[in-house]
Amino acid sequence: KEKNFKKLKFLVVDSRYRSINLNYLNLARKTFWRCTGEEYQKEFATNFDYTIWTDAEKPIKILDKNQNTIDTVSFLAVKKDLVLDTCGAGDTFLSGLVFNYLDTYNIDQAIKFAMQAAAITVQHRGVYAPKIEEVAYET
Repeated sequence: KEKNFKKLKFLVVDSRYRSINLNYLNLARKTFWRCTGEEYQKEFATNFDYTIWTDAEKPIKILDKNQNTIDTVSFLAVKKDLVLDTCGAGDTFLSGLVFNYLDTYNIDQAIKFAMQAAAITVQHRGVYAPKIEEVAYET
């Protein structure tokens, strides 16, 4: 039945979904895996075209299929006294990444957009999804 699917432009898998059927990766032109430092597993990561490694306030690493670092993206972290709640920051990052990448097809720009969105999220109590107008958006 998989042959009935059109080829997807890209597929993003979040770290918590390591149980994904890896055959689905064949349905996409580009595949991305977002993980944190403690979730990273090289053997799993090599299934993807790109691994986006987030680790709190540290620069984000973009790794290729062979797990070589092809870029790091740094940003100004939110001052600790402005961080109210980190709940939802990873989900916000991932959704911001997908949103911006679909618009620009520029992974560096999409990561910067996603980081800005996550930075806004952590400055609110509870799970907060920033509005598009709140995030500095460049095309």
